[in-house]
Amino acid sequence: MRKAIFSEEDIIKAGQALEKKLGRPVSAWEVFKEMGQRGKLSRFQEVWEAHAADKSAEAVQVTVLPTDVETRLETALTAFRDEFTSVLGGIVRELQEEHLRQTDLARRDHMNQEPVLLNKVEAMSGELEFMRNRVKELEKEAEEVTAAEAPSDAPAEPSAPAKAPVAAAKAAPKSPNRPVKNSQVKKTSRPAPPKPKPTQQQARAQA
Repeated sequence: MRKAIFSEEDIIKAGQALEKKLGRPVSAWEVFKEMGQRGKLSRFQEVWEAHAADKSAEAVQVTVLPTDVETRLETALTAFRDEFTSVLGGIVRELQEEHLRQTDLARRDHMNQEPVLLNKVEAMSGELEFMRNRVKELEKEAEEVTAAEAPSDAPAEPSAPAKAPVAAAKAAPKSPNRPVKNSQVKKTSRPAPPKPKPTQQQARAQA
């Protein structure tokens, strides 16, 4: 097996020195670059990430406080809890009182509006009753119109043909006081034009 160029301890020391130099945390690539990029980058990443995980675990370790500090801290937390509970209780009571006040106002408004709503309901009921009666009247009128326009069930008798005027005149009895009209129209003759007077020569010739 080929021996690694840098040991894990060399990589960790180089990384810590680089962090101290830059004043910030560094990555495995920066450590690999600092050591001349010799070896495998994957090994640098594995070693450096494991070192960073161990360092984080050490930072999370529980710190045991002195007894007097814990006592004072517990007393302060208790006082804060009591104060917070008191303030929260006051807020809850104020909200409850405001809710009751709003409920009472809504109840009063409802009581004031009730007579108005009842009057509106009565007016609408009257209008509805009027419309019902009007519909009944219209239905009755429609039935009467339909019955009047419907044809009769019995067949209608054929009407007798009208008699000729001449035959009706002959059939009618003659009244004795009524003069008989002459059916023939008399032709009026024009008067003959006057004869011209004879001249003197014609009178002499006739003599």
